[in-house]
Formats: sequence, C-alpha cells, structure tokens
Amino acid sequence: MKIGPWRSPAEDSDDIYPNLSVCDNRVSGSIVIDHSRLPLWAITGELCVGDGWRGVESGWSPGEHYEWTDRDMAVFLGSLLNVRGEFARLLLVLADEERREAKRGFNSRAWWDRPRRRKRVADQLRRCIECLEVDA
Repeated sequence: MKIGPWRSPAEDSDDIYPNLSVCDNRVSGSIVIDHSRLPLWAITGELCVGDGWRGVESGWSPGEHYEWTDRDMAVFLGSLLNVRGEFARLLLVLADEERREAKRGFNSRAWWDRPRRRKRVADQLRRCIECLEVDA
C-alpha cells in the first residue's frame, strides 16, 4: 500500500515549470532548482527580489497596515514551498499555467477556461487526492 505523496518508482519531473523540478527521491520530493539538491523552501528566508522587503513596505505598507512582515512572508513561502511529491508537482503545474496565461496577455482566456489547460491541472489534482484517499 502506498502512503505519502511520492511516486514509486521515483520519478524526476523536470518538464512542468522552467528550471525547476521535483524528484521523489531527491530532497524528499521538494521543488528544487533545476536538478540540484537546493530546494526552494531553503532559500525563502533570504529571498530578495527587486528592492526586497523595503520596496514592498514603501509601496504597499503591509507591516504598517496589516501587521504582515518580511518574516511572515518568508514563513508563508517556506510553508507553501515545503510541500512534497505530487503536491509539489501540483504547485508547479498551477504556477506554469499562470505563467503561460501571463505570456498570452491579459486579454486572453484564463487557463481554467481552456479545456486542455484545465485537464492538466485536474489530472495532477486527482493524483494528489489519490494520495490522501489511501486507508492507513
């Protein structure tokens, strides 16, 4: 009986999202950069994009208005990216569909309004559900 979100035998899924992969027997099935052993969850605490949190605060003031800090953001991203196996693949599929939609432009139909795109997400979601329906 299979328990957990990992494929058996282990698979390396490197064709879901550019430059990211999930392998069931590498870093416990975490999302990693390319084929490395560097999981995304490991670097979220040091994450700095654009002007970093200072830029976020100057533009949106989440700390002042909502009591949402850089630490809160890092913990959330770390938790989100800490999913493994099939759930990690689901995150990559969802992110890839959003990325593709953005490339098509804002006037195009959303991914969930496109049968083939919707099926891709639903297929991966079914794999996740199957992991949860195992009788332990």
